[in-house]
Amino acid sequence: MAKQRPGRDAVVDVHAHVHDVSVIRNRAAFASQDPWFGVQNPPGSRRLSTVSRLVAQMDADGIDVSWALGFGWRDHGVAVAQNDLIREAALGHETRLRLFGSVNPASGLGAIREIERLASRGFSGIGELFPEGQGFDVTDRKAMAPLLEACEATRMALVVHASEPVGRDYPGRDHTTPDRVLSLIDLAAEVAPTVTLIIGHLGGGLPLYAHMPDVRRSIERARVWFDTAACRFLWDPSVLAQASRLCPGRILFGSDHPVGGISAMRRWVDGADLTPEVRAGVMGLDAPALRSIERDSG
Repeated sequence: MAKQRPGRDAVVDVHAHVHDVSVIRNRAAFASQDPWFGVQNPPGSRRLSTVSRLVAQMDADGIDVSWALGFGWRDHGVAVAQNDLIREAALGHETRLRLFGSVNPASGLGAIREIERLASRGFSGIGELFPEGQGFDVTDRKAMAPLLEACEATRMALVVHASEPVGRDYPGRDHTTPDRVLSLIDLAAEVAPTVTLIIGHLGGGLPLYAHMPDVRRSIERARVWFDTAACRFLWDPSVLAQASRLCPGRILFGSDHPVGGISAMRRWVDGADLTPEVRAGVMGLDAPALRSIERDSG
């Protein structure tokens, strides 16, 4: 279980990214092999972080536990190799990090077997999935139903990338918009009702559609949460209060480290002027999604 510092509740970041040092040293080679990686990490950018860098930033910014997400590699072999390297790099940080591995739903049976292997090696979940970058659609039942079922069977959480349907363009924006996310949530409720599903980047704004009774019912039927990763680049902090009101207990803090900056994201949350009870649920362990991961991680 996460150990909080004396005098305050534990703080959890459910959306931080790590790469093995081999990726950072050979960025151009990986970009030539995986176009989506190249789009998100152009030459000269500083959007890559090692395990050790993440832990150091957690210490600096008051984060007790981070969900260390892998990159959504398109190639199955690259994903498997990077999963093993990240696990090795994370040894000794078991109380601070929950490892999330990379799989591609388009890999079919290979993805299912990798989920099972990662579960046996101490991983807490899968993600972040990048639908457009990995060449699959979250509305594709043939690809997604087996993956959801495998995550449920192995008690692995699943983190999925999402994008808002309007606004400016930016690297990493794709077509996994709220309508597609809602289809995924409905599928999860049907085939894997106990799977823990986290939709990144505030689900592309899906919680705001909970004003619509049909949308609200779909969200309430599933074990789904939405994280705040990179929201400060797209949304006024007031959206956090609104989303928390419409989907109570289902909004979780995610920094998108190293892209979003942990301290900057914490200031963005502060700007939402949440009540202490709501803020505790966003930032800490007071959510079923977090408690289940902590329990399964020992």
